[in-house]
Amino acid sequence: MKRYLCLILAAGIAATAFATDPADKEFRAFYRTMLPRIAHAFETKDGNFFRMISAPGFTDSDGHRTLNAKESIGEIEAMFHVSQSIRCHFYSNGTKATGNTGVAMTFGHMDTIMKPEKPNAKPHRLSMDMWIKQTWIRSGNTWKLLKMEQSKPARMKMDGKPMDPSKMGG
Repeated sequence: MKRYLCLILAAGIAATAFATDPADKEFRAFYRTMLPRIAHAFETKDGNFFRMISAPGFTDSDGHRTLNAKESIGEIEAMFHVSQSIRCHFYSNGTKATGNTGVAMTFGHMDTIMKPEKPNAKPHRLSMDMWIKQTWIRSGNTWKLLKMEQSKPARMKMDGKPMDPSKMGG
């Protein structure tokens, strides 16, 4: 009986090892290096970085509306324009790739010091926690971002007080 269970266990482990798509390991390594690059692009207000990583047909959905690349990057650049400084960190909550498609679940935290609206006014501090599902597609030797979907509602605070991101306009 023990021998039979060991054979079943060994067969299961072998099947899992052979069933793993090589793209999965490659995508995981790529994404691990991409997260700090994304954070750096926000912190240095580099809109061109987001253009560079976006795939044709890119969409960004928060559950209420869906934006194309031009609209999404336009909103990011508008945020850059009103931000004095941005600090952020992104963390992978798991990746999975099959063939030419990779999916990454991501948590991000961003702190932004807003430019004062009036001279001598105190700047506001906006902090945000976000949960995003990203779909990437292989493009030549790299991966391009095809789709971003909010996987859980963002939590935002302005000067430490909770705020509703759906009331932000746009």
